[in-house]
Order: sequence, then C-alpha cells, then structure tokens
Amino acid sequence: MKKLLCLCLALLLYCGCGLAETYPDLVLNTTDLEGNPVTNELIAGASVVVVNFWEPWCGPCVSEMPALQKLSEDYAGQGLMVVGVYSTFSMDEDAKEIVAANGVTYPILRYTSDMAAYASGYVPTSILVDGEGRLLCDELLIGGMTYESWVDAVKPYLNGAGTSSASVWDIVVSGIEGETAP
Repeated sequence: MKKLLCLCLALLLYCGCGLAETYPDLVLNTTDLEGNPVTNELIAGASVVVVNFWEPWCGPCVSEMPALQKLSEDYAGQGLMVVGVYSTFSMDEDAKEIVAANGVTYPILRYTSDMAAYASGYVPTSILVDGEGRLLCDELLIGGMTYESWVDAVKPYLNGAGTSSASVWDIVVSGIEGETAP
C-alpha cells in the first residue's frame, strides 16, 4: 500500500510539473488577414518563430504589438520571424485597423482548430517554434511582454543555437498583462 501511495504521489508530481505534457508540432493550414491561404511554407527556413495568439479586443495584446514588430525587424536577419494569430473573425475589420495603426508588417493569421493545443484560456499567449513548426520551448508564454523580455526569450534559440536549458520562468518579464479568452 505504501509503495502504491508513493507511486501515485510521484505520478501526480510528475504530471503536475508539466514534464509529461507535450505539444504537437505547429500546423499552419489557415488564411491570413486578407484571406490568402497560408501553410507551414510561411515559416520554413526560420530559426525561431514567435507565434503570438492575440485578440483585437485585448488591450495587452494590442499594447505588445509594437514590441513584437520591433523584435521582428531587429532580428529578422538572425532567422527570427513573428506571426500573429487571432480567432475573433467577427472583428476582422478591427484587426486590420489595429494592425495598420501599430505599423505591424509581420503576418497576421486566422486561428484554426489545428492550433487548439496551444490555447491557454488567456491572451496574449505565445509559443516559440522552429521553421518546421517544432516547439523550441515546452512552456507557453502567457501575458504581454516588453521588447527586452522578448529579446531574452528568443536569443538562446537564434542562429541555430538549439534549445535552451533555461526555463521561460527564469526570464524576467516586466509588466505581464493578459486577459481571459471568452
């Protein structure tokens, strides 16, 4: 009985620590903000892809866009790509206005059920993948981040540096903000 109890406790701790949780590779089979079809060809060749799940009604999501745009511009030459994904299709026009107002030039895609594994219930939520859609970090980045925090999050993965042993939780994130998805 004692062994069974210890085994159950060990299993609970293992599962509770997130070690048993795995995410599938990212599959892009969607459309962009203009309705054009998009597949994983979009991200092929990138070392690091920041996939940022956001919504037009989310203040922290919109506030983080300039930092993501700057990140996209500053690190494109090192293999970084930023992709935004939203799911409130009834707000397509709002999304277009927000993207234009924030000078966003990185791709904005529509959410599909293929991306459901990354739903956290909060926005913004981001993941880091490589050019083949494989997760680089097994933790979701939840909440709005500053430019500096984004740089800290992606630098260990740039230029084929591989995976980082540092946890996302080790990254100092200032001003995390987020909202619950409906």
